[in-house]
Amino acid sequence: MNSLIISKSDLKYTFRKLAQSPGFALLATVVLAGGLGVSLFTFTLFYIMGYKTIDLPNGDRVVQICAEGYASGCIPFKAFEFASFRDDITTLENISVSTEYRVYVQSDEVFHQASVLATESKLFQLTESSALLGRVLQESDLRAGAEPVAVLAHDFWQLAFDASPAVIDEYVDMGGESTRIVGVMPAGYKFPRWTDIWVPATPALIDPAVNTMTQVAGYALRKQGVSGHDASAEIAGLMNRMRRQYPVEDPDQYQGGQRLVNAADSGFVTSLPAEMMSGLGNQLASLLLSVMAVILFLLACINVGTLLLARTNERLKDLSIRVALGAPRVRLLMQTMGESIVIALVGAVLAVLFAGLCLEAMNIFMTTLLSEEGLQFWMDFKVDGFTVVIALVFAILTVLLTSALPAWKLINGNFNSVMQDGTRGALGLRAGRFSKSLVIVAIALITILLYTFTVFISVLWSMGSTYEIIDPEGISSVEIGTNEQFNTRAERLQFFQSLQGALQANPDVSEVLMMGIAGVKTLEVEGTAYLSEQDKPTAPVQIVSGDLNFIGASLLEGRYLSELDNQNNAPSALVSRSLAERLWPGDSPIGRSLRIAGPQQSSPAQSVTIVGMISDSPIDGAQMFKQEFDMVYLPLGQMDSTQITAIIRSGVSPQAAIEILGNTVLGLNSGVNMSIVAWVENRQTVTFVILFGISVFTAIGLFAFLVSVAGVFGLTQNSVILRTQEIGTRRALGATDGLIGRTFTLQGARQVFIGIVIATLVCSPFSLLIYNTAGPQYILPGLAASSLALTLLLICVLLAIYHPIQTVLRKEPSELLRYQ
Repeated sequence: MNSLIISKSDLKYTFRKLAQSPGFALLATVVLAGGLGVSLFTFTLFYIMGYKTIDLPNGDRVVQICAEGYASGCIPFKAFEFASFRDDITTLENISVSTEYRVYVQSDEVFHQASVLATESKLFQLTESSALLGRVLQESDLRAGAEPVAVLAHDFWQLAFDASPAVIDEYVDMGGESTRIVGVMPAGYKFPRWTDIWVPATPALIDPAVNTMTQVAGYALRKQGVSGHDASAEIAGLMNRMRRQYPVEDPDQYQGGQRLVNAADSGFVTSLPAEMMSGLGNQLASLLLSVMAVILFLLACINVGTLLLARTNERLKDLSIRVALGAPRVRLLMQTMGESIVIALVGAVLAVLFAGLCLEAMNIFMTTLLSEEGLQFWMDFKVDGFTVVIALVFAILTVLLTSALPAWKLINGNFNSVMQDGTRGALGLRAGRFSKSLVIVAIALITILLYTFTVFISVLWSMGSTYEIIDPEGISSVEIGTNEQFNTRAERLQFFQSLQGALQANPDVSEVLMMGIAGVKTLEVEGTAYLSEQDKPTAPVQIVSGDLNFIGASLLEGRYLSELDNQNNAPSALVSRSLAERLWPGDSPIGRSLRIAGPQQSSPAQSVTIVGMISDSPIDGAQMFKQEFDMVYLPLGQMDSTQITAIIRSGVSPQAAIEILGNTVLGLNSGVNMSIVAWVENRQTVTFVILFGISVFTAIGLFAFLVSVAGVFGLTQNSVILRTQEIGTRRALGATDGLIGRTFTLQGARQVFIGIVIATLVCSPFSLLIYNTAGPQYILPGLAASSLALTLLLICVLLAIYHPIQTVLRKEPSELLRYQ
């Protein structure tokens, strides 16, 4: 039994060996801690964001009920359709529906933008939550004719009402409606997601009489003993039955997300965090970042593993002699693993500390800057049991693969050959090939990392450049959704024109532009024959009224749109420079006829005459990753739009501009939904996020490069040392020192080349995707930076070959032949 226990002498032996090579111990520990730390940070981040159980009563049973969208994404239901099968759900309880929108709350003559959740009182029962002040919503609040009431989130209560307890039973203007505040929730309560205000849902949400596009999200508790799989199966079956009962009558009636909601015929349940990871885009982003973290960890393991493996190999003959003399094999195994265990444990501890610092930095970043952009209540980024367990697992795997398995194989193998032939017999050709393979794998991995990081940095940098095209000084905008406030197109047009006139009449407003997005449309150029629908060009279409010049779209040819472009005159349009060059290369677009697809696929195409060409402007967020901006602009007087953005330039402060926009909109119609943005503040946020992203990717990429250089240097140097006897044999057979040096150098260069080729094959699909979707400007900077980094890596590899070879060649051939 004593042989199974690590004695003091074993510990002294381990630390004595580490003290003999402090540089090796420090390098191995830092490399492992860095690679593992980045991996732990990434995995913990994803775990907290998408997979951790929420910290609420019944948190393990709280689910969101989803209609199934594209690539298994979670989308809302049409309220009428959800109500048709809600009472038939047997696997869930405390079911409640809700919908989100934004309003402006006026407090002390100041507008505060608020995220509002219209929901049922069951939502608070679902989480067993009560109010800090006052009360939560009650069933009586949902009855027809009930007084409008609201419950405030703790943060919004502090922001808008200075945390005054007197706010209870106070009436405030909320979206133009007088509303009584009946409660304030405890700090940190944001269920189901980031919410400022909870208000009672209307009958049109809970039990609508007609099947309109009113959308709701469902939340519930899984009943005790019911699995998520069983609940999802039931929802999918009920949705399928509902769709047979209410088939999709007009699939072309809606566009984009509304079209998915309209046609949904299946569903599922998911936890709130997991819902954020649903959908193809989120899954791909998570997968890509996870792969990068794994690659970085593999690089660290390869580099550290080779160093530790080399240390184990150095003691092979000593181990063989001790085995032959009858030393306990388990005791020898523990002594051999001692260094690896210490390095792995210290590296894991440092990695956990490093990940903790990164998570705390993410906490500060998210809570101070992006809280209203999507930080959810469960996103408390910190080291927890999950992080520690993963660190221990990685540390154990490192010890097993780099020390325990090689030593155990030797102790239980043919140790006689080791004593007879030394390291040549123990390692020989197999060890040399293994070392070369590790060099190739390490070079391939670092090439993939470097290319990916440089492409990410290029994308972020180009985004920043795109935003800088428009000067945001003095610009503010309000996005307005009319919903069902207007029954006809004429009523909407009158409201938009009245809003534009009221803003232009304000003495503090110098310029006004009204813009609506009609979506990406199929185009047909007059006189051009198309073999199929796929051959027809497409471009985003915007509906505008006002001066486009102040958002960077200057007139290049022809004229701007004006008030004369209305229903009484022939349809007209503007095109951007890039679209004109694509459709009529080398010719003027003025006077040309262009056919644009209608609102639905079944609608007839509309023929318009091009009256002007303007410079490219990145005002459309859908093209934010482009350097050229294909666009068709149609006059508001001739088109219909249920949503529009009013953009103004003023000489007042951002807060004063927000009040101008809010007061003007609410003065014309208090029922519309609106969201106001000061472009200067938005630009500062975007710039900070871009710079933060560039800094993170640069730091991680630089660290990965340095780790890889150190590792590849060690790998290559170890590979040369393992071939010491081969070098002696070559010299004994008459090879010159120059020939030996060139031979080894070419072999090292070949390893680098093979690694780069492998990485190129892996990255090619990724490069092709970016090239086709964003353009070559996002590929070329990444290629240039990667090429520079790979050149430095090649130089390091050649130096790693040259230095040990020169050291070896300074010895006598007889000494080389006897090298063990």
